[in-house]
Amino acid sequence: MRRVPFLLLALQCGNRFEKGRGMNITILGVALSVLAIGGCASSPSHVAEPRRHFELGTFISSQLPPISIRVGEDFRYLGATTFRLGGQALVDRHHLVDVGADGHVERILILHFEGFLSGSEGRYRYGIPSGQDAAGPDFRFTLEPVRLGDHDYIHNTWFLSAQENIDANPGGELEQSAKLLEHHGYTLPEELRMSRFLRIVDEEARHEFILFYLEPLAPTGFQASQFVKDGAGAAVFDRLSAEVTARSLAAFRVEAD
Repeated sequence: MRRVPFLLLALQCGNRFEKGRGMNITILGVALSVLAIGGCASSPSHVAEPRRHFELGTFISSQLPPISIRVGEDFRYLGATTFRLGGQALVDRHHLVDVGADGHVERILILHFEGFLSGSEGRYRYGIPSGQDAAGPDFRFTLEPVRLGDHDYIHNTWFLSAQENIDANPGGELEQSAKLLEHHGYTLPEELRMSRFLRIVDEEARHEFILFYLEPLAPTGFQASQFVKDGAGAAVFDRLSAEVTARSLAAFRVEAD
C-alpha cells in the first residue's frame, strides 16, 4: 500500500472511514491515535462561536486559535466552507486564491480550523515523523518545528493528484475546496504541490489549525505519478520541495497569535 502523509483526518462513524490521518493506526510509521471514539456527535463543543473574517489584506480569527495572518496582495479572499468531517469533527475552511492573467489559479491559501464535536471523546495526537518515515518520493517533513508567530508548527510538503485524492475521499476536504472554487468560477489544478503547516491549538487537544499552500504541479514539467521510487521526479523532489516551501513562507505572515 502506498504510504502518504496525513492530509485528511480519518474519522469513524459506524464503518465509515476517510483516508489520511488515522485513528489508532500507523501512517508513515507514526502511531497517531487521533481519535478516542465516542458517539457520532450532532452538535459542536460548547465554546463561544469564533469570529473569522478577511479585511484589508489580513485574515483574523477571534479564537481557536486567535490569530492574524497577513497575506500577499495578489490573493483574493473567496470565503469559507463549513462541513462535518466523518460525523465527529466540524471544519471551517477559508480560501484565498491568486489568479493569473489567463484566469487560471496560480496559488491557493487554505486556512483550516477543525475541532471535535461535543459527544466525541476525540483528541488530536501527532508529532513529526523520524527516520525513513519523514520522507518519501512525493513528500517531506521538516525535521524541526517551523516557527510562525509565537507558535511552532509541524510542516511537510506533498505532491499529489487532486482527482485521485478526491476519489479516495468523497466529500472530504479537497472536494469541498474544489466545489467552493468552482462556485466562484475557478478550477482546482489537476495536480498540486502542497506546503502545509499544522498545530494543535488548545490544551485539551480538541482543536487544530492547518495552513495549506497549494500551487499547480504542471509548471515543474513533472506529473504526480512520476514521484515514486525510482521515478523521474524522485531525483529532483528535494529541490522542488524546498522551492514550494520557500514560496509558501513568502505568501503570508503571522502577525499576531
